Amino acid sequence: MTQQPVVPIVDGVEEQEKTTFLDFPNEVLVDILKYADQRSGLKMRLNMRLDALQLNVKYYWKEIRLNFPTNLLLRPTETQAKCKSPLFNDGDNLNFVLNRLSKTTYVEAINITAHPTNKPLDEQQIRLFDELFSFHGDFLQVQRESSDCKLPKITLQHLLNFTDNLTEVRLDFCCSSIAAKDFSSLRKTMLRDDCKLQSFYASVELGSEIHIVKECFGVEIEDSLPPRRTRIYRANDENIEIYSASHDYVNIVHYECGLETSCLALAIIELTFEKGVENSNYYEKVQLNHLYELD
Repeated sequence: MTQQPVVPIVDGVEEQEKTTFLDFPNEVLVDILKYADQRSGLKMRLNMRLDALQLNVKYYWKEIRLNFPTNLLLRPTETQAKCKSPLFNDGDNLNFVLNRLSKTTYVEAINITAHPTNKPLDEQQIRLFDELFSFHGDFLQVQRESSDCKLPKITLQHLLNFTDNLTEVRLDFCCSSIAAKDFSSLRKTMLRDDCKLQSFYASVELGSEIHIVKECFGVEIEDSLPPRRTRIYRANDENIEIYSASHDYVNIVHYECGLETSCLALAIIELTFEKGVENSNYYEKVQLNHLYELD
């Protein structure tokens, strides 16, 4: 009897038995995605399933540094040291990058430094700040390399985002776009127990201190001109307690529910809201509706 050749039941069965990346269960895929650098993670959006899974991967970054408006640098923590530090530049869609990362990334420090540019800010550059201010993290600092550097306006919505997302914020430039009533709204929000923000600092335009004190505490500061210099802190509610180290310039300190508000006017206004600060004996209680003679 002649032996017949063996014919495979299914043609190409070996190819069909191979396991692909997408055959793994979701739990395994999420564990694998944890080891992908974030440039690779951004590419997951090309597959709907991987895109949804990648949003479940939480990243913890040491720093996001934006040299505005030129480039963006991400630095991983030690626990993710194997991940490369991707540098994004003008060739990337920075708004998309930041929007995507803000949903999955906790950042220890966000540092923004504005550099001189001859061009007016465009809509995309302004949106960068909206995206950066939506990150959750420990610390945010915004500063200018020089006074002629351009920065987008800081809005009330930005301030309220800080209270939900960050622990400490420093705006080390003249925040002329922030109104006194917006600072008052920020202060009221920081008085709440569920507010994450513990420390806020801003440099403000000289002359704004009068409006800030009035909006925050209902106290109007009235100064007379030389030769007889006087000052009155007028208030309808005399139960308000404010303190000052000197009446020669505006130096107002107020304590409420563990929140210290400090408004110091020298060459610029330094406005600080700080939680967990006890009353200091350094300051003298201000007598409201009293005429102070200034030297």
